[in-house]
Amino acid sequence: MIVNEEEVLPRRRLPRAVLQLLATIVAIVVLLVVLVVRLRGGGSTVGPVWSVAVSSDGGLVASTSYYENAVRLWAASDPRDIRQLGSPLEIPDVSSVAFAPGRQVLAAGGSDGATGTGAVTLWDVTAPAAPRLLGSALTGSSGGIEWVAFAPDGRMLASGDRAGGARLWDLADPAAPRQLGSPLASDANGTAMVAFAPDGRLLAVRDRDGVRLWDVTDPADARPLGSSVPGGVMAFAPVGHVLATVGGENVVQLWDVAAPEAPRLLGSLPAGQHGVIYSLAFTHNGHTLAGASQDGMVELWNVTDPVFGRRLGDTAPGHKGFVASVAYTPDGRTLVSGGEDGKVRLTTVG
Repeated sequence: MIVNEEEVLPRRRLPRAVLQLLATIVAIVVLLVVLVVRLRGGGSTVGPVWSVAVSSDGGLVASTSYYENAVRLWAASDPRDIRQLGSPLEIPDVSSVAFAPGRQVLAAGGSDGATGTGAVTLWDVTAPAAPRLLGSALTGSSGGIEWVAFAPDGRMLASGDRAGGARLWDLADPAAPRQLGSPLASDANGTAMVAFAPDGRLLAVRDRDGVRLWDVTDPADARPLGSSVPGGVMAFAPVGHVLATVGGENVVQLWDVAAPEAPRLLGSLPAGQHGVIYSLAFTHNGHTLAGASQDGMVELWNVTDPVFGRRLGDTAPGHKGFVASVAYTPDGRTLVSGGEDGKVRLTTVG
């Protein structure tokens, strides 16, 4: 509908102060539009952004659009001028993305599109506007891939599927990947989330009982350690031996896993009233932990001393609905979030 300006504004000229105020408001709106990356093209509606990842140099952001079967890459060196690079990568049922530390490789977990069985695709993102598919998809999982995580050296990948299975993959040559050993878990009652400890010798896998730690020093012969710790969503601190998990009543607990056969509870973090926590992310120095919440907020905690973690407050990225995934840029100053509203947002927090 075309609106005649004369029907909206009075005929008399507005005072200069009002015009200056309007100009300021317009400038703020334009800035907000630049800072918010919309995943809605051509007026169509896409589903939640389930996963976001940041490259090790902080220059790229990857995001998934499950209902659109797509992964998008964004240039994010300047958070005030984030822009999409190239066309979306078409990946059936994609749920998770991860960048290989120190390498120009992106992993995306989804399905093969035909049978619905799990598949991980690897992409060379040296030229991010034109990613190149590397080798064949990593298959064998009975359920679609829900989670992917790289070891700290970028040469091994863990995948977790919707049938509860977790697998390890040798990516020394990402164009010729191979599975290492047998599946680590098989739990038809849950989705296997996976995360590597900073030394790369320990892998956390969510199973029906909580979070189980595995010794992957010899990835071809990985072995479970001790019993599970309570929790579902989890994240390792990038330094030290601290594992964060979300337990009952959405309480975040911090565990000392220096002796992984017997994890020791360090403390629980005070939480706000924000509902379910869907994702956790540490800053690269391990001092701050972020939790993506059901009500669109992101909670922040200071965990410099994990025994006495304290709540820093909340940040509101501006999502409508829940925040599904969070990740920090390497400098810890920007928080990347993906939400139910199909948007990726960059929020300055440091």
